[in-house]
Amino acid sequence: MPAHEKTRARLEARVLGLKGRGRAMTGKEIAADLGVSLRQVGRAVRALRMKGIPIVSSSAEPRGYWVPRTAGEVRALCAGIQRRIRALSRVRSRCLRSEWLSRAAGQRPLRRKA
Repeated sequence: MPAHEKTRARLEARVLGLKGRGRAMTGKEIAADLGVSLRQVGRAVRALRMKGIPIVSSSAEPRGYWVPRTAGEVRALCAGIQRRIRALSRVRSRCLRSEWLSRAAGQRPLRRKA
């Protein structure tokens, strides 16, 4: 097995071992623990998420990545993702309706007729 595949396997095993909120570790902690870069940690987390593995990344205490242990924790993760999607969708819609978009393109904003 090539070295990069071994590193990815070690990273994935480490992240998958973070079962439950109490075992959360930051990306920096994981990187230091395994002697890899923060970028490699991020790539491994993305790869696991693309496989359908629910990995929480929390900026609240405890900070870091962790894997939910219960169905309730998975549902809470999905609900949080859904809230972020709705919020981003609202921001996107407002940006597209904004005159800033036309200004950025070097166009004058359209004036509405009274």
